[in-house]
Amino acid sequence: MNFSATGRSNDEISVNRPVWTSGSYVAEFNNFNWYNNGWKNDNDGNGSYLSIANGASLTIPFSDFSSNPVQDFIYNDNTHNYTFEARFRIKNVQEYSTLVTIDPYYFYLIDGVRQDESISIAEIKRNGYTVAVDDDGNWIMDEKNSKKIVKTEEGVCLKILERDKREPNGLCIGTQEAYFRSPEGTTNVRYKEDEIINFSVVISTTEKLASIYLNGILAGSLNLGNDSQFEIGNLIEINSNYCDIDIYKLRFYKSGLTMPEVIHNYISDMHNITLYDQNQLTNDDNPTLLSYKKLVAYNAKQIADGNIEGLTMPYAVIETIDNVVGMVDPNKGTHTTSDDRLPWKKGNNRYCKITFVNPTLDALYDAGLIDS
Repeated sequence: MNFSATGRSNDEISVNRPVWTSGSYVAEFNNFNWYNNGWKNDNDGNGSYLSIANGASLTIPFSDFSSNPVQDFIYNDNTHNYTFEARFRIKNVQEYSTLVTIDPYYFYLIDGVRQDESISIAEIKRNGYTVAVDDDGNWIMDEKNSKKIVKTEEGVCLKILERDKREPNGLCIGTQEAYFRSPEGTTNVRYKEDEIINFSVVISTTEKLASIYLNGILAGSLNLGNDSQFEIGNLIEINSNYCDIDIYKLRFYKSGLTMPEVIHNYISDMHNITLYDQNQLTNDDNPTLLSYKKLVAYNAKQIADGNIEGLTMPYAVIETIDNVVGMVDPNKGTHTTSDDRLPWKKGNNRYCKITFVNPTLDALYDAGLIDS
């Protein structure tokens, strides 16, 4: 499915304005007055959009966004992989609402002894227990039992939800936050109004992973688990109850886009060739890592072309070196085992090596345009 507002206008004849189709998908327009909502153009190079405002709403009958690993023979070479993308802008927010809140559970002490189970703060206060703390004095949260509580109505302007469930799974986009929820948990991301947002959710039951991208950047992920099953309902629903929302594009793929593909879609929507060139700077064997050689070659070409503004931005490389064999820690002595994991809880300190790279200054120095 590919919903695009490109080339649409309220100047179209009245019989054509409330019509959008893509293959078997047909949108339903509700309460559009085609004056302060409808097909518009912001005249700033971003193109046309569908303004859903002043009580207007849009629904797209939709039944293909489902996942059931037990029946993974249905689509795409024996896998159930999907991608949903939205390019949108939130305006005129009437209610700033947090869609995802946490009901935290903490470990506690009885007679100074930490208990294996965890309970809520209300229970701790009611029973007079003491909260267990880490070495830095922070309360130790039980992340496994803490629950993310999600809203599916208040503050939501776009949703694709599981049908007939008390706590439905699926996707919600709100006035300042979006989330994807499965039976295994919730991953969410935040943004601000009056900016065009490229939002992508990739569901890969092959890798048992759900990933959220914001403007081409991986912003959240969720382990789906081996037995996670969910079936999304038959409607994409977009309304202006809590804000105005401008829809530039909506896409649905019966495949899980890779990270470079998500980035390419974002770059294509931005109409920026320089961004595309910069996206070719990743390692050939691992598209999530930058290639130093490609960065150097890219910057050299920008210098040769006189395109100083096209040089890549400074970046930092952070490497975990904690517990490297042979490394001497003044507090722990010489390490005999290695462990390069990132911190996995509060108070878990890791040794890191940080290398700062400024491609612009390096390229200018190599070209003899600045001195040391």
